[in-house]
Amino acid sequence: MRLSCMAAPATKVDVKNINDKLDKMSKTLVENSSILVQVIEEMREIRKSQQFLSDQYEEMKKHLHSTDEEVKTLRVENQDPKDHVCKLEAESGQMQEDINNLEQYGRRECHEFQGLSWEESENTDQLVIGVRPICQRY
Repeated sequence: MRLSCMAAPATKVDVKNINDKLDKMSKTLVENSSILVQVIEEMREIRKSQQFLSDQYEEMKKHLHSTDEEVKTLRVENQDPKDHVCKLEAESGQMQEDINNLEQYGRRECHEFQGLSWEESENTDQLVIGVRPICQRY
């Protein structure tokens, strides 16, 4: 058997078949190119959205940084009043203690007698003066 390098001459059927395939390919290419145009347009929209989100993100970062700086400044400003309040609270506590001590000192010679009977006509001052010598013994 002998192989030849020459191709057989094209026939009408082969040309028609080739033309049909070329038409199909052309239609497919047109369909694919319209799909490609849609994909390209969608990609443009996605890029716009991505850029918008990126811009928004950068703006939020700037705002956050600005807010952080404000918080730091306010913390520093609030520290002095906090220290002042602590100092005033300590002074107030000391003053309360001093007042309590003074009140107790003022009552040191006040005695209360319970369970003693007395009449309205009696002079209680004289009764206390009479009890004084008895209390001094103890």
